[in-house]
Formats: sequence, structure tokens, C-alpha cells
Amino acid sequence: MDTSITKLIYIGKQISSWNVSLRNGELKIFFKDFVNLAPEYRGPWKLVNRVLDKGFLTISPAELARLLETGVKKYVLSLIENIKVNYEQLPESFYMVIEEVSRTWSQIKSNFASIRGKIEVEKIPGLFPPCIQSLIDSLKAGKNLPHSARFALASFLLNIGYSVDEVLEVFSFSPDFREDLARYQIEHIAGLRGSRTKYSPYKCDNMRSLGLCRWQCRGIRHPLQFFFRAVRGRKPEVKEVG
Repeated sequence: MDTSITKLIYIGKQISSWNVSLRNGELKIFFKDFVNLAPEYRGPWKLVNRVLDKGFLTISPAELARLLETGVKKYVLSLIENIKVNYEQLPESFYMVIEEVSRTWSQIKSNFASIRGKIEVEKIPGLFPPCIQSLIDSLKAGKNLPHSARFALASFLLNIGYSVDEVLEVFSFSPDFREDLARYQIEHIAGLRGSRTKYSPYKCDNMRSLGLCRWQCRGIRHPLQFFFRAVRGRKPEVKEVG
């Protein structure tokens, strides 16, 4: 048996108690596990398009890996969502920091709200940094973005004022789009689930290290910095470097 397939089966059984096994050289998975972990409900991922034998269907190693990707995401998110914090044990200094951050963030949101109310972002070209625009263009072209790219795009849009539904609409172009799973992930990034922490987009250095950026934007270290400068009519100079 291929050791890589053995590892995938082992991981699946450990995190989700999958009913999956290798029989006579073929991978078999119980239909309920397949349905629960399918990345989308169309094409080969629709149960009606598969051959069912005594509750099991045959899948390829690539399909097993894709199902496992969804399973791992759900598993990690469930762990985060179930974290329990004893707030009585947190030091007073912690709450002081939270209050300061809250005041600062409220002012930032207030300033941005006045800007956002005067513009229609999608109708003014050049406001998004090239790395973010490239991700949007890839989605609209029907390309499947990796997890890091999806996080970068969702967190950016949420932090410039997009609602969960507006971000969901952007991701609806994805070829493996599943509204329930996408909404869950976007709400988690927005701080509406789990730890209730709203996530910030990656910094420029992180975007480059993840292979999500091939541009050099003069004086910019963060995608949000690019956006807010562009909104104020001071769009940074952009140079493609790779």
C-alpha cells in the first residue's frame, strides 16, 4: 500500500472518525462522510454522479486528499471554537490594553466610514493593491485559490468595510464554492465565531513569502496601507518584481 495513502487514511480516521479504507486496491469511503466533506455539490462531488455499493463509493487518492483538506479545516475550526477562557483569571492590565485597542479601532472605523460613504470601491479602479486585485481576478477567472490566498483576500475585504455577505459574493466565483463552508470561514475571520477575534490581512513580506505577491509598492508594508493611501488620492508607485 502507498504510504502516502495510508497516512491520509490514518489522519482522516483520527480527526473525523471517517469510515474509509483501501479494499482490493481501491479507496472506499462511506457515503455520509463523502457528503459531509465534499468541497462542493456539483459535478463529481454530487452523490448522484457516483456509483454507490452497499453505502460505499470509490474515490481517487486526489479526491481523498481534497476531502481531507475540508475535514482538517472543520476540525481545526471546531477546536478553536470550543476553547474556553476563564476571564476571571485575566490580569487587569489585559483589560486596559483591550480598552485602549478598542478606542483606537473605533476611531479608525469612524474615519474610514466617512471615506467609504463617499466612494463606491468597485467603480474606482486602482484602489486595491495589485496582490489583492490579482486574487480577485483569479477568482473571477474560475481559478481555485489556496487557503492562504482565501484568507488574505477575505481578511482584506472585511477590514476595509465589506460585510460577510459582500465577501461571500466575491468568493462565489470559486469553482469549489460551498456557501455554508465559505460563510463559516468568513465569519470566523470576521471575528463572529470561535475566539471572536477579527483577523488582519497578511503583511507584504508574508504575502511574498506565501507566493501571493510579485510587486513592490513604494513605501508600503501592508495591503491596507496601500488601500487607505489610494482612497486619499495618493496611490503608491507599483513595480512588478517577479
